[in-house]
Amino acid sequence: MLNSRNLIILVALIVVFLLGGVILFTSFNDTDSSADFSADSEGDVKWYTDLNSAISEAQKTNKPIFAVFSASWCPACQQLESDTLSNPQVQQKLAQGYVAVKIDSDSNPELSSQYEVYGLPTIIIMDSEGAEIKKLIGYQSPDQLLSSI
Repeated sequence: MLNSRNLIILVALIVVFLLGGVILFTSFNDTDSSADFSADSEGDVKWYTDLNSAISEAQKTNKPIFAVFSASWCPACQQLESDTLSNPQVQQKLAQGYVAVKIDSDSNPELSSQYEVYGLPTIIIMDSEGAEIKKLIGYQSPDQLLSSI
C-alpha cells in the first residue's frame, strides 16, 4: 500500500512526465506547411516544414537543401534541435548556404520512406531538385555537423 509520501512522489513524477511530453510535442508540432521558425535577427535560418516549398525556394536561389527528418517523441531529435541547430555557427552556415526544412517523420511517412529514413534524426543534404547528396543519421554535435556540410 502507498503511504502519503510515496503517493506525493508518484503524483509529482506523473505531472513532470506529462509536462515534459507536452513541451516535446509542441516544440515540433507546427501546422503551417510553409512556416518558418526563424527569429528576427540577421543570419537566422528560415525553416520550411514542407519539402515542396523548400525545393521551390532552392531552385529560385540555386542552393542545396538541408532537410532534418525528426519526430516529437525522439530525444536525439530534441537534442539536435537544442544543442546543434540553435548553435550560432551552424545557423550562420545554414542561413548562408542552404534552404532548410524540418520534416516530421510521423506526419510524412511516405516522404520518410522515399528517402529511406530508418533512424531519427536523419539529416539529408539534397540538390535543388530534391535528390539526395549526403545522409547523416543520428545526433550530430555542432562540430560534427559543421565538418560534414
